[in-house]
Amino acid sequence: MFESVTSLQEEAWLRSFEGTDLKGSPYPVTACWELDGAVDESALSEALFALAMRHEGLRRSFPWLSDDPTRAWVDSDVVVPLQLRKGTADEEQTRAELLRALMTPFDARAAPLWRVVLVRCSEHRSYLGFAADHMICDGVSLSVFLKELTVAYGLALVGRPVDLGRPAAAYSDFAERQRGSFSGVWGEERRVFWTDYVRRRGKYPPDCGLAHPEDARGRGGGPVGGRLLTVGVDSQVMKAAEELARSWRVTRFALVTSTVLTAMARVLDDTRVGVSLDIHGRLLPGAGAAIGLFSHGVPLNVDLLADSDARERAQAVAVAMTEMLTYGVPLRCAAPKWGLDITRSHASTFVLFKFNAARWATDFRLGDLPARICKLRPPKEEREIKLPGLLDLELAEGSEGLTIEAHFDESVYPVRTVQEWLDRSVCELELLSAA
Repeated sequence: MFESVTSLQEEAWLRSFEGTDLKGSPYPVTACWELDGAVDESALSEALFALAMRHEGLRRSFPWLSDDPTRAWVDSDVVVPLQLRKGTADEEQTRAELLRALMTPFDARAAPLWRVVLVRCSEHRSYLGFAADHMICDGVSLSVFLKELTVAYGLALVGRPVDLGRPAAAYSDFAERQRGSFSGVWGEERRVFWTDYVRRRGKYPPDCGLAHPEDARGRGGGPVGGRLLTVGVDSQVMKAAEELARSWRVTRFALVTSTVLTAMARVLDDTRVGVSLDIHGRLLPGAGAAIGLFSHGVPLNVDLLADSDARERAQAVAVAMTEMLTYGVPLRCAAPKWGLDITRSHASTFVLFKFNAARWATDFRLGDLPARICKLRPPKEEREIKLPGLLDLELAEGSEGLTIEAHFDESVYPVRTVQEWLDRSVCELELLSAA
């Protein structure tokens, strides 16, 4: 049957044609775990079937996007995409073959657009890998999938019916409400907001002044080798920052972001700074339990006045974040419909800022089998940069504190400048904790 496509899925389809002729995302959403113990393949198949029937997002394909980018096809017949493989004596070869299987792009014209790969290395040791086209899945969707897989597998394992009921909201409900909203007052408010934004800011995402004066404009668009810089923030500093954020009535993420932007402003000697946030658009009721594509980047621009204090800067960032959550839409799709030309002013250098708090990856268990997250891809410092002008800034929190990583092309961003920015970010957080 036909169902509406969200503007996010429409944007993802358009982006898939940038530098490739694939009919889907060239970079699937992937995750992998190493399991200790025997996996019941029949119970796993039954659990996956139940999840596919529960979530129509897992049965979506897009055969008509080139003719009508507003509708998708949802299969009623479910094919469980479980691939069973045997590991080899060469552990490195086994992992390389599993990575290739997971990273193989999907053809968005035909379901299923996800796969699960079970590699049995021995009777009591296996790899379990998951991959999905980004058009049907994001990181939060993966966490929903894993939580429900644990329950479904446990039921199937003891011979009980696997019935998880209907989700609070289907992805098609979200798509219908979103498209309907765009044609009404909700959409008009966003058109006015982004028209004013483009007039005032002119850049989407915000251009990054940390780059060399001769930036990535006009450079070749192919992947290049990346440089990785890492700094750490002590757990006690983060605990103090969290208490401070609570007293200032801002989120911890807003507080940390304000210190990163304050450091950027001081390195650049410019009060106007900005990054592009990786935002999840699960704002409609019930959307948190659905599997589908909700995540997208939105620009975060702030003017940090030179005479403002840390609390004022944190609150300014919190207000700007609230605006992005309220009005955030995929501008690549919306802009042409609203008469906005953002392609010519698209920033050639920009920071994609992410806070990695994905505890679901380490908390996952399959039944009573211990599971360890398995990183099949090379370390970040060995990976290529997809876009020369992209500086990938990621914050990851663990038991020892916060780690800040910057991954970038050093021919575009001077290493010394980026290092100074990271060091100042840490210094800003330490100053707050000592206050």
